[in-house]
Amino acid sequence: MKQNYKLFELLAHIPKKELPNLRKLVVSPFFVRHQKTIDLFDYLIPFYPHFSSPELSPQNMYEALYPNKPFNSQQLRDIMSFLVEVVEHFLVFRRLQEQPNEYKRLLYAKLQMHGLHGYLKNDLQKTQKKLQEEYPQGPKTLFYSFETEASLNLLRGADSFNTALIAKRYVPVFEALMKWLYPKMLEQAIKLCANNTIYESSMLPEVIVLLQKMPFPKDGLVIEIYLKLLTLQLNRRNEDYAAFKDFFLQHQQKLEFELQLLCIEKLFEYLNFEAINKPQSILLSDDYLFWKQKARELEIKVTGTLSPAVFYNGAVEIIKRKQFLQLPEYVKQYAPYLPAEKAQKGIVDYVWAIFFFNSGDYDRCLDYLNKITPKKLEILRFEYRVLMIMVFFEKQEFELAAIQLDSFRHYIKDEELFPEVLQLFRNYYRVMVRLVKLCRETSSNKTKVQKAQKLLQHLNSLSSPPIMGAYLVKKIKQVIKQHQ
Repeated sequence: MKQNYKLFELLAHIPKKELPNLRKLVVSPFFVRHQKTIDLFDYLIPFYPHFSSPELSPQNMYEALYPNKPFNSQQLRDIMSFLVEVVEHFLVFRRLQEQPNEYKRLLYAKLQMHGLHGYLKNDLQKTQKKLQEEYPQGPKTLFYSFETEASLNLLRGADSFNTALIAKRYVPVFEALMKWLYPKMLEQAIKLCANNTIYESSMLPEVIVLLQKMPFPKDGLVIEIYLKLLTLQLNRRNEDYAAFKDFFLQHQQKLEFELQLLCIEKLFEYLNFEAINKPQSILLSDDYLFWKQKARELEIKVTGTLSPAVFYNGAVEIIKRKQFLQLPEYVKQYAPYLPAEKAQKGIVDYVWAIFFFNSGDYDRCLDYLNKITPKKLEILRFEYRVLMIMVFFEKQEFELAAIQLDSFRHYIKDEELFPEVLQLFRNYYRVMVRLVKLCRETSSNKTKVQKAQKLLQHLNSLSSPPIMGAYLVKKIKQVIKQHQ
């Protein structure tokens, strides 16, 4: 029974002195899902910590729980599963006791959901003071300091919530994280180099533990340095020391760039989360555009190339802001850094197609779309087809738009898309096909207005708005206005 191994492994890693506390949780009315869970726990503990006895076979355990009853493997699996849940809860509780800041963070999130602002404010202020006393003990303190500051700002009310201010507070937190980590690694290297021997440093294990916890790119420079540190810690051979020394000294600047890039990526995680509720104030802010540019520059410094996704997103940001004069300079500056095989797959042509569509030059948009092989655009191939439909619609070539829509329907049906994504495209198809049909009809103005109004009501009632929803609303309203 696979479940055996999971339960036994969990129990074996509980310190012996903690077993009485674990039993308190097992017998707690809050956790007891089955009385036999307690009986199973009491049966297993005498075999702690090895759990290798023949008496721990599924049949023997079942006999201990249900004497003289026929063996029922499913019943035993259920009871063992209940016990696994309790042990997992116990490990989480113990972890939260060891990490009070983490406990408070989770508590604040729950209290905020329930609107307990008064309780939150007083407690957050206490936490803020405590964290200031601890600063700067390490990266955890920096993270919690920011989260506490952000929560207090939210509690001061929506009117006083300044997104730019929060972003500016957030950036120094991660800059401080970088400054906290980088000197530790640098100090280690300097000591190694100065002594010209393997330095027995108490800091080395600390840095390695930190690097293991940090979400660095697995193929990045930081991980390479981590692996060399780990080799040095495990083997402590002169050749490993020499390799680490040379590698670190050659890559100090690149390492700093990689750490900065990590900081900015974390900033975007926060900003994009905040943008769910405040998309206009965040995504259209100058700060957001500035950090996007900074991220592009750092990616080029770290990898020597720019990923098509980052290139595309930056171009779309410029087009959204209608800063059309800046796009040629953007393409000139960043397109040379695209990987050759990616640049050849049409991402630059696709950016220009979007540009000319938004400029109202549909013929030039179509020229660029016709240069592209859709499959080479990878995930953007779906949006490519959506744009092709919209171009024909804007050119009032409704017959061609209808043909493209029919092709699009089969295309998304044949692809393996996530259900949520598939629904976005399906809803787009269902609304757009009715809109094209309405524009092709020769019915009276009154009939067209009525149908357009019904279509608009249908669009607004969808639980999952279609892709290009704002465009569809705009076009339906134009039909209503045109025929009123």
